[in-house]
Amino acid sequence: MLARHGIDREAMLDGNSVYLALDFDTAQETLLRQSDVPVNVLLLLGGVSGVLGRLLRIVPKPLRDWAYRAFARNRYSFSRRYESCPLPTAAERAKFLA
Repeated sequence: MLARHGIDREAMLDGNSVYLALDFDTAQETLLRQSDVPVNVLLLLGGVSGVLGRLLRIVPKPLRDWAYRAFARNRYSFSRRYESCPLPTAAERAKFLA
């Protein structure tokens, strides 16, 4: 799929990029990146999230992409960084379907 869209796999991994495929393996297949990914995820979720997605879509793409890159560069300062994925506590496990 990456080759179909002219994206080098190694460059993607080095850039730590996130991509979203819409209409995968159809003639309408689209591969989104940077700020288009969270905007479209919000739109797909619908409800209040969809409203937020529509509001973000109004923001010019260069400005959205700039904000996306700034957030991505500083994402670990917004949350804790783990050396490995933490295991859920018993209380957290109870929230998942078995």
